[in-house]
Amino acid sequence: MEDKPIMGEWEAFEDIKTWINSSPHPYLRGHLFHGVLQFPSPYLLAHPAKLNEILRSNAIDLATFKPEAFPLITDFKVKVTVDVGDFSHPEPDLRFRAAFLSDSLGALAGVEGGWPESYYSEPLLRDHFCIPWGNFAQPYYEFDQGFALLIAEDDGFVYILEGDDDKIGTVGYEVWFKVESERYFSQWLQAIQLCHEQLCE
Repeated sequence: MEDKPIMGEWEAFEDIKTWINSSPHPYLRGHLFHGVLQFPSPYLLAHPAKLNEILRSNAIDLATFKPEAFPLITDFKVKVTVDVGDFSHPEPDLRFRAAFLSDSLGALAGVEGGWPESYYSEPLLRDHFCIPWGNFAQPYYEFDQGFALLIAEDDGFVYILEGDDDKIGTVGYEVWFKVESERYFSQWLQAIQLCHEQLCE
């Protein structure tokens, strides 16, 4: 895979083989959508005890999460597709989606259009773009119809799980792996920088 953003439609990833674990991870729970805790409601801000209760109940359940069981992906990469809109506009429409890939295994997660509108329409050229991140106390969780993505960092590793939101409570997550934290963030920064360079040419 070339180290450059994939320009064009999401179908650019269709020819890449996909990888899933030999069996689902039996972590049978979802979490609060990350935006709920990122921007708490006025009610929760006015009732810190309630907010703390929600935060405690939303933490990763280590008894069933079993971080020691996660396979390590050493050739993890982040790729994006970018749909470039009208550059004559002061703020061009730079819509993108992200995929987590491996040269040896193929497509891992972060695919199937599961990123919400507010995320993949975020202009890549703005400095305030936030890399998806959470920890065991407050995991990053996205979900949509037929899709759920969980990201949580702990002790030098980023744990990533993806599955069908309708089946997580009974089956668990079909894709689950860990990446060294340094590689997770460096690959995101590299993908963003490559997009900046190509889109600013």
